[in-house]
Amino acid sequence: MIFCVLTLGVLRLTLIEAVCDYGWFGPNCEYMCRCERKMCDGGGVCRDGARCQKGWFGPSCQYWNLINMNITGIEPTTEATDEQEDTCTFVQNLKISWKSARFEISWIRLIVRDKVNTTEPEVRLNGSATKCPDQTVSHYDRKTIDVYCNASSLVHTIHIYVPGLNVCSVYISGGRNVALRQATNESSRPFNSKLAVDGNRNGNYNSGSCTHSDSDHKNPTWEVRLTSPQSINRFVLYNRKGKYRNISS
Repeated sequence: MIFCVLTLGVLRLTLIEAVCDYGWFGPNCEYMCRCERKMCDGGGVCRDGARCQKGWFGPSCQYWNLINMNITGIEPTTEATDEQEDTCTFVQNLKISWKSARFEISWIRLIVRDKVNTTEPEVRLNGSATKCPDQTVSHYDRKTIDVYCNASSLVHTIHIYVPGLNVCSVYISGGRNVALRQATNESSRPFNSKLAVDGNRNGNYNSGSCTHSDSDHKNPTWEVRLTSPQSINRFVLYNRKGKYRNISS
């Protein structure tokens, strides 16, 4: 069993500024800077004109954008899904779908040019007739609208109805990684279990970014111990590259 990075998705984030190594922040330096060029301040906020790296958004850029995760269809194709918040388009609705992947949806962020009417966005899941359960809408600021959805089932298609809004960007939260720099252990020795939560997805084993289990170990195990209870909605394993890739389940 070989893997290079484990990620666990959760839904909320609270930050406390601390003195950390370059590219890290948080109360225990466990959050990785997701700003362009690693231009984060001590609280993970982008500085000097930097934006979130592609595929990340939200508070301190810590949330995965599921629009980048194997999307098979966006209707209509617009600037609203290019992650460029200075390009906007007037649309009535958006349909976003995944062919094989299924995700738990917790919240969606809309960046608009100006909120000039009282019409609220509406989200429907897996078909236009299925409303987002317990939908609530929060106006983060004049141009940022967050839609929270308590979906109990996995989602493959999202319809977002945005009548009267000039939409600049749409983000769908895939949660954040709570495994980073947490305490780890594995049954095999002498391999370094913490390399699976160092945030380095380099799949070249010789680069020192992956952990390994003993090939003679029949039932190898690896574990991560979180510092506080978390709601986990998915696990992601990044495998070793090359002929020795052997994560099969």
